[in-house]
Amino acid sequence: FNLERLVLRQNAIELVTGLGSLRNLVELDLYLNEIRELPSGCFDALQKLEKLDLSFNQIRDLNKLTNHALPSLNELYLISNKISVIKGLEHLTKLELLELGDNRIRKIENLDAFTSLRSLWLGRNKITRLQNLSALKNLRVLSLQSNRIVKLENLEELELLEELYLSHNGIEAMEGLSSLLRLRVLDLGNNRIRRLEQVGGLPALQELWMNNNLIDSFDDLEQLASHQGLATVYLEGNPLQRDPTYVERVLTILPQLQQLDASPVSRYPRRTA
Repeated sequence: FNLERLVLRQNAIELVTGLGSLRNLVELDLYLNEIRELPSGCFDALQKLEKLDLSFNQIRDLNKLTNHALPSLNELYLISNKISVIKGLEHLTKLELLELGDNRIRKIENLDAFTSLRSLWLGRNKITRLQNLSALKNLRVLSLQSNRIVKLENLEELELLEELYLSHNGIEAMEGLSSLLRLRVLDLGNNRIRRLEQVGGLPALQELWMNNNLIDSFDDLEQLASHQGLATVYLEGNPLQRDPTYVERVLTILPQLQQLDASPVSRYPRRTA
């Protein structure tokens, strides 16, 4: 067969089988089925497959994937399964995107082979520490929203990182960010942060999400005054928002903003001299 794309979304498939003749397949979508395990050899014929979506199934582990399966795979989606350990994927060295959100993962591990990875999504798991990331030299996007992380650490090697999402954790201080000189988007909303720190040393920053923290000082914003590329800042839900002149004070310090919280700056009245 010359079939290159096969979409089998929202069915009742329990067993992955019968793919041996689809040697030209480039994309396989098995989103929202009833797959519980992946039999050994089930993907061995798919040497050209670049994108595989197994999200919203009931897969617990990936250990049965053979070492010669899926040599061309670039994107792997495993959202909302029952995976508790990152294991069995080490041979997928061409992966550029790995999505493991909404599983049962407690530890970041077994990623050293993924030197080509550009996007890693681990939101809505049970991860307690940022660790074992140093091999991901090409990573551009890292998402760990809605986990149990309390400290920013071990990010020093991610020098090409452009987007970092860590909202809805238990982080108390901004630290370990100084080497992220290409960071454009930083999301630390819904944490326990009291001081805005280290962002002054992020020259590429365009979006800063700090909503629903414990920030109470407008002085912390001064470090961003020279960041002409900074377009969006979210500060709503912090103690400083209770100041009746909140909008005016923020825009006086950061006149370059295009958006403050959920509204374009153009909606806010500007004080005239």
